[in-house]
Amino acid sequence: MEQRQLDPEGYENSQRAKSLRNKYGIGLEEYHRLLAYQGGACAVCLSKDHKGRGWHVDHDHQCCGRGVKTCGRCVRGLLCHNCNVNLVAGYEAIPKECRDSARLNAYLCMPPFRRMLSD
Repeated sequence: MEQRQLDPEGYENSQRAKSLRNKYGIGLEEYHRLLAYQGGACAVCLSKDHKGRGWHVDHDHQCCGRGVKTCGRCVRGLLCHNCNVNLVAGYEAIPKECRDSARLNAYLCMPPFRRMLSD
C-alpha cells in the first residue's frame, strides 16, 4: 500500500511541506506559526474563512521576479483567495503615490511574516 492510502493526512502534510519549501522557502511549521500569529485569519480582511480554497502565501513579486519560486525573504502573509487575487494584486498595480488604503499600505510596508520574525 502507498503512503497516501496508509496515512492520508501525513501524506498531505508532507506534500504541503514540500510545496511550501520549494515555492516559498518556508516550512510547514513556519506556515502554521504565521497563521497563528495572524489569529487564524486573512492578514488583510481578517476573515477566518478561506472559502475552502486554503490560505494563499502572499509574497513580494518584485523581490524575486515572477518565477515559480521565491527566496523566502519576500513572504508577506497568508491571505484568503479574494484578497490575494483581487485586492492585493490590483492594489500593487496602482502607483505608490496614489495608494490610499491605510490597511493595505500597513500590510505591504510591514507584513505579518516580517513582524513575526522580528518578535
